[in-house]
Amino acid sequence: MQQAPDEALVEQALSLLATSEVATERAARQAASRLAAWRMRTPLHEIAYLEAARRWTLLGEIAPEMRDRFEQDSPVAADRKMSRRALLGWGAAGACTALLGTGWYWRQPLYRESYETGSGQLAQAQLPDRGDDAGLGTRIDLSAQTRLAVSLYRHERVVELSHGEALFTVTPDASRPFRVRTRGGEVEVVGTVFTVSDRGGAISLAVEEGHVRFHPAPRDARWYTLSRGGAPLDLRANTSISWRDGDVEPVRRIDPESVAAWRNGWLWFDNQRLDEALPAINAFRTRPLTTASPAVNALRLTGRFRSADANSASALLEAILPLRAETRANGDVVLRLR
Repeated sequence: MQQAPDEALVEQALSLLATSEVATERAARQAASRLAAWRMRTPLHEIAYLEAARRWTLLGEIAPEMRDRFEQDSPVAADRKMSRRALLGWGAAGACTALLGTGWYWRQPLYRESYETGSGQLAQAQLPDRGDDAGLGTRIDLSAQTRLAVSLYRHERVVELSHGEALFTVTPDASRPFRVRTRGGEVEVVGTVFTVSDRGGAISLAVEEGHVRFHPAPRDARWYTLSRGGAPLDLRANTSISWRDGDVEPVRRIDPESVAAWRNGWLWFDNQRLDEALPAINAFRTRPLTTASPAVNALRLTGRFRSADANSASALLEAILPLRAETRANGDVVLRLR
């Protein structure tokens, strides 16, 4: 798998490439010479050049609009002594980098929306991403206390999950892959049903139907990054995986009913650390449960619980784990070892 290009290097290559194509003859020769030397510096420079050349070619369809914009917007356009070619050269480094360095044409969203749920609240969103112009397609079910943003582009569909858990029922479109980006990496799919969960600890991915590919992020990633933390992993129906601080756990088989069990009013845990299970419980509580020590955090929780009973979860946890629940004056509940 080819390494993703560095955007800063792509912008440098675009500036040189644009100048070599549309500047005055002397400036174009100088830029072409500099570009040739620039490409030889490192393999990363060559990768960036290839991406810049691809974007420059794609812009060919809208080049007339771009050139018209240069002439209209340039403060020196009124100087009739300046040739059109010179004017294009004057604006190339800045305008072409601005347009192409950010993938201007392909990165203009056709649709953009954000969604958020509160404590104990579930929601559903349906996206207008059907390729046959038939209207709504992909469905997203949001669990409690979930935040995500959706952007639909000409070449891809992107969801940024910043917190919580969501189930994605994706409408197939091979020309526009569906991607979910998290601090733990990127999930890529053409058409399937899967969940992604990030409540601050490990990030979990579970597949109900179809096939997804997970590109893990490196250790200590705070948000989605182009950098990769390892080889991509393929998951199919009834499997799950977790990413924790840069380490990816082995793929495991799961009960199909456990995928997004909150849709049916259940909170489902399978040998999960307590400190990673509590955020899912707290999403349905009025006041959060907290832990008193690392030893409590490390306890393992297995079982199914009604999300409607989340406010009495402390009593349930006391019954199955060596814990006692201490209620403070402000209403907060702290779990301690017995």
